[in-house]
Amino acid sequence: MLPNVLNANRVRLLIAAALAGLALVASLSLGGSTPAGAASGNCAGSLIESRNLNVGGKKVGELDVYYNRATGRNCARMNHAGSTWGKKLMTRVWIGICSEKTPGNKTCHYDPATDAVDKGSYSYYAGPVTTKASAAGRCIAASGYLWMNGKRYAVGTNPWVGHCG
Repeated sequence: MLPNVLNANRVRLLIAAALAGLALVASLSLGGSTPAGAASGNCAGSLIESRNLNVGGKKVGELDVYYNRATGRNCARMNHAGSTWGKKLMTRVWIGICSEKTPGNKTCHYDPATDAVDKGSYSYYAGPVTTKASAAGRCIAASGYLWMNGKRYAVGTNPWVGHCG
């Protein structure tokens, strides 16, 4: 009867050691995340444009636009940066599919049924927002806003109507 008790104790110790190891790996992967890394995820696909929002010569935000080849959809996110990182500010991101098929137009004629927007009081970013349809064969436009000290600052894709395909 004594050998079975010893084997049961060994099994318990092995299980406890394995769980402790998993907990350590999980805590390192969560704790090792940097603000820059945290702000760059959540949009599926490849980054196709990143535009800085500068105020007074300093970067305070960044509009990132992605394209997912598998779905044909685009995604955008407006990140805080520099002095705005971690500060709760009204933040907005918008992305739309334009009816235009060539880049450079000053106006994006978009269908509100396919665009996406997120606006709120955020400390790190607004979005991500993903178009509700594939943009294949058409152009897209995206914009991001930060409100600081009662004033709105904006950044958009360049050209405004671009990333056509």
